[in-house]
Amino acid sequence: MIFCLSKSSNGYQEHEIHISGPAACPRSPDFDKQINLGDFQDCSDAMKLARKKFPNLRINGCFHCVLDCYDPFLTS
Repeated sequence: MIFCLSKSSNGYQEHEIHISGPAACPRSPDFDKQINLGDFQDCSDAMKLARKKFPNLRINGCFHCVLDCYDPFLTS
């Protein structure tokens, strides 16, 4: 699966990871408002890469398309 990171933050000041490409999440940002993270087997590797590349951002998985990487405690 191809994953992307939203360039803008949500209401909790988080940048969300979404599934992109042919199986894109309906909540995935427009192409010009996302950063392509690449093709991974699952969201955990995409999350690791995003947190390594952008250590100063709060990054969370999208509740709708990558629930395995969504952390409800990050949004509190």
